[in-house]
Amino acid sequence: ENISYAQAEDILETIENIEGVKSVEFDDTEHHFNSAAALFSVTFDGTNNDDISIKAYHEIKDTLKDYDLRTRSDVGNPLKAIINGEMLIVDIIAVVIVISVLLLTSQTYAEIPVLLITFGAAAILNMGTNYLMGEISFITDSIAIVLQLALAIDYAIILCHRFQEERQDKEA
Repeated sequence: ENISYAQAEDILETIENIEGVKSVEFDDTEHHFNSAAALFSVTFDGTNNDDISIKAYHEIKDTLKDYDLRTRSDVGNPLKAIINGEMLIVDIIAVVIVISVLLLTSQTYAEIPVLLITFGAAAILNMGTNYLMGEISFITDSIAIVLQLALAIDYAIILCHRFQEERQDKEA
């Protein structure tokens, strides 16, 4: 904020010359350049966690420190690490709950390792297809195992109980 159109064009050139910046767009439409405020969209050479992108992001912030600046970027954002750390705790709690539910609902203890192996294989396959299909959001990646586990345990318990019912009917 608080810049003229000429200053915005100068800033555009300055940002373009920063190492690690792939491209910069300056939106000069009246929706995005009004009241002496300018919108810049910056694309970095690397990914969100690459050192070159993080360095370029900090250099842009240092370059524009004399202006009223608002940024929104995933570059150098620790949110992914925080969510992954918290999801690890959620995953551990979910596994404990699943094992408890299996212990309470299974008619034989032999079902439990078979079901756990099945759940593990399903989760690994699901994660593998996510990587084969291309990049997915880190939020989807972090909750995929819990969702897979929740869906799989429901079907597995129903299937095991139905199998036991049919088995009892055939023996009678």
